[in-house]
Amino acid sequence: MKNVISLFNGIPLWIWAVLALLLLTLSYYHPLITHPASIQDGYDMISYYHPYWQYIKEHYAASGELPLWNDSILCGTTIIGNAHFSFYYPPNWLFLKLSFPIALHLWYALHIFLVGLGCYFFLKYHKLRHLAAIYGSMIYMFGAHIAVRINMGHYDLLSVMAWIPFSFLFLNKLLDEPNLKNSLFFGLFLGIHLLTLHLQIFYFSLLGLAIFTISRLILAGKKNEFQIGRFLTFCKFAVFSGAIAVGLASAQLLYILQSVPSSHRADRTYELFSKLSLPPLQLLGFFFPDLWGTDSTYIGAKNYWELSCFIGFSTIFALIWAFKKSNIIVNSLAITGVVSLFFSMGKYTPMGKLLFYMPFMSYSRVPARFLIIVVFTLAICSAFGINALIKYLTEKKAGKDPFIISLTIISFLTSALYLLSIIGKGSFILSIFYPLCDNPLKTIAIFRASLIKALIVLAVIWIIYVLFKMKVIKPDSIAISLAVVLFAELMVYNLPLIKLTTIPEMEDGFDGFKILKADNQSEKFRVWGVQYIYQRGLNIYDIDRFDGYEDLIEKNLFILDNGIRKKLALTYPEFMRFHLYALELANTKYLIFNRKIGKDVKDGVRKGIIIIKGTKYLLFQTNDCNPRTFFADTLQRGNDIEDFYSFVMRKDYKRAVYTESESTQGSNRIEKIDRVEYSPNRVTLSFKCRVEGIAVLNDVLFPGWKAYLDKKRTDILRVNYAFRGVKVGPGEHLLEFVYEPELLNIGKIISLITVTGILLSLLAFRLGLFGKRD
Repeated sequence: MKNVISLFNGIPLWIWAVLALLLLTLSYYHPLITHPASIQDGYDMISYYHPYWQYIKEHYAASGELPLWNDSILCGTTIIGNAHFSFYYPPNWLFLKLSFPIALHLWYALHIFLVGLGCYFFLKYHKLRHLAAIYGSMIYMFGAHIAVRINMGHYDLLSVMAWIPFSFLFLNKLLDEPNLKNSLFFGLFLGIHLLTLHLQIFYFSLLGLAIFTISRLILAGKKNEFQIGRFLTFCKFAVFSGAIAVGLASAQLLYILQSVPSSHRADRTYELFSKLSLPPLQLLGFFFPDLWGTDSTYIGAKNYWELSCFIGFSTIFALIWAFKKSNIIVNSLAITGVVSLFFSMGKYTPMGKLLFYMPFMSYSRVPARFLIIVVFTLAICSAFGINALIKYLTEKKAGKDPFIISLTIISFLTSALYLLSIIGKGSFILSIFYPLCDNPLKTIAIFRASLIKALIVLAVIWIIYVLFKMKVIKPDSIAISLAVVLFAELMVYNLPLIKLTTIPEMEDGFDGFKILKADNQSEKFRVWGVQYIYQRGLNIYDIDRFDGYEDLIEKNLFILDNGIRKKLALTYPEFMRFHLYALELANTKYLIFNRKIGKDVKDGVRKGIIIIKGTKYLLFQTNDCNPRTFFADTLQRGNDIEDFYSFVMRKDYKRAVYTESESTQGSNRIEKIDRVEYSPNRVTLSFKCRVEGIAVLNDVLFPGWKAYLDKKRTDILRVNYAFRGVKVGPGEHLLEFVYEPELLNIGKIISLITVTGILLSLLAFRLGLFGKRD
């Protein structure tokens, strides 16, 4: 027995701390473990991420080749060029090998643990006590900013958040000792950070790292600790780290950067960018639980999931002590947090416009996501505060007690607010909220309930402090007690945000799917309006959907779907008539509506659509949609979007092809091409034509597609505004469309060279081949 005890006594404390973080992860997110067949009941997860990964997994299992393109949604869309699906980020390989729910649960557990581990090592690097380091890690691991991402299914956001603490850790090491080794490790973790491919949050993180660096250098200068030679050395190694990071992620990054301008979101506006900014009054949500209600009773500014940021009421005390006993690191983090907070407010501050015009910033949206950086700085500062509190209580001297003073002041203010909410029946509080919030409080009940929860936490802290004064517990026990209070707060108020459901099946109450399934056996066509029936899946009976949930809609295709309405200032009835014709042009054979469709839609439907089946929903068949593949010898040239609008409204797409290059007069008809073979990354057409013309594939034209006519490379023309066409002469032809982005291969080579260089460098350090100076 003594040998066993001595064995455990020999284990370093940091290992126990890491095991404690792992245990906390498993206990906090136990629903993910106890319900292995369930996934999060968030719209993004169910309607977007899950079906996409299923599509990727099925095609990978069938062919052994990763599908780079998905031709069954939105007339074709890129997968490899979509930053939400990083093929080269190793944890994502779980989705290719395991069932989706199990892979997702393991993925979440791993990244939540990494979030805490990074914070812990960052804090231990700055020589904080183990208890304080665990306390700070818990805030960043279990705050509302994590829970809401899990429920919505924003797994890619969580992946990039997991590497923020590690990036800050190795940046600090590089600032302290600017040398090759620290530069290599900073570049490695920054590269993993970038490899997650959520470019918006990575960019926000880079800004946070830059603000922290500048703040720390300025503060060091004030203490006469700034050295110009050391700074220049740091800059040199920082550039080297950046090159490593870009090189590591290049395998997919380069092509994604090429794809971004093709997205409909490349049409950047300040309104789109600033839409989800953080209202100033929402800041109280950091510390007051459910201040604006729960996800079901929410009455604050839109959007609940982007603006949730509760990190515990008890955290206030830790932050007070952090700034009472501050140092360069705490002050630098505070500056980083404050600047990020202003950025998160977007349109509510004068900095909103300035932020929009910063390099690359206009490509992003949701300034409120800067809260991810804010919460990280608060978590780290709180750990410094707990560390200072333990030290103060251990070395307490005679005089005023700052802890009891801060506790008394906070208790008084919270109680006063609660009394005001009762005596004033909410009118005073409402008068404050009204000018500061998008949606002013309709009732004071939710606010009062939040204050009651805060008062309960205060009562528990008072009991803990009284026990300490009575010498029942020791200073370290206060830290443990505060950590337990924090964990309980986050468990009670954030864990319910994670809601689970089984993987949904198709709704059985729609008989129209039987018709679609039967018809789909004979030809390839598209369906529009599936979102009315079944928002929770990508493929239904392997039928291609024109509509779907997708961030990377090709910008010219977006004109056919919704973009033209704003471009030409069309009325709704005008747009509906155009839209119905445009759907026919794009090989859309069926349309689905629910029974509550408006009069304008019904009028448009009566003019060009035949009812096939009507039960709970309405299923319509278009009169004569264009084939997926066809040949045409009549071309109509147009110069702008107005010409294309006229082309569609005249229904000229039934006899000709719209181009921007030339016009030719032919037979005024189109001929279907029947011999077609489809795979995710290739489409092959075999056909014979009597005259010169254009072979058209009604799939969207996107960077990376190449065409080979009779085994020879040929140009792809943009026809019918968004689709692919190839000029052909008379005779028999074999036409192949192959998706092989050149930047993808270049990026793979760069990443391979970078990985090889990193491994050789690590081996050289291990063997002591670099000099001491390096």
